[in-house]
Amino acid sequence: MGIIEFHPGCANNPMCFGPSNYYTIFGVQTSFLKWSLLVTPYSLFLFAFVLLFYFALHILNKKTKFHTSILVRILITLALFVILWFLWSYFLQTTTVY
Repeated sequence: MGIIEFHPGCANNPMCFGPSNYYTIFGVQTSFLKWSLLVTPYSLFLFAFVLLFYFALHILNKKTKFHTSILVRILITLALFVILWFLWSYFLQTTTVY
């Protein structure tokens, strides 16, 4: 199992009701990860953690002499979100049966 894999699916095969082309991250479909990230209660913890991290960077920016632009803080926060999203898909693996 790779980190990101492409699956050709069964786009033009008769009597095949599976998806067409799709990508998986650690074996989990990305469409499932997107919707599970929006629906599950764990996503609230993920969003809250990322927002707290952004505000912590904002407070550190005001209190210290290490000043960063808002763009750098947003990029750091988005990078953290993507890393946590990959960890989310690695530790909370699910399988989709068609």
